[in-house]
Amino acid sequence: MLDVQRHVVEYPSRPPAAHRRRIGTPKGSRAPGPFRQAVLVPRWFRLLAVLAPDVHKVLECGRRLP
Repeated sequence: MLDVQRHVVEYPSRPPAAHRRRIGTPKGSRAPGPFRQAVLVPRWFRLLAVLAPDVHKVLECGRRLP
């Protein structure tokens, strides 16, 4: 399941997909395809948004340590 709409991920995955076709990368190779790589970007930003408040707490505790 995607965190964002499918067309948001498909658009940035087009240039890498075209490049892979141009250089002849076989389908089913071990490297993740352009679509899967593009899915990682919004998920990564969502994870940052979730973790950001906790980072502030960690930094605050670190300042109090001698």
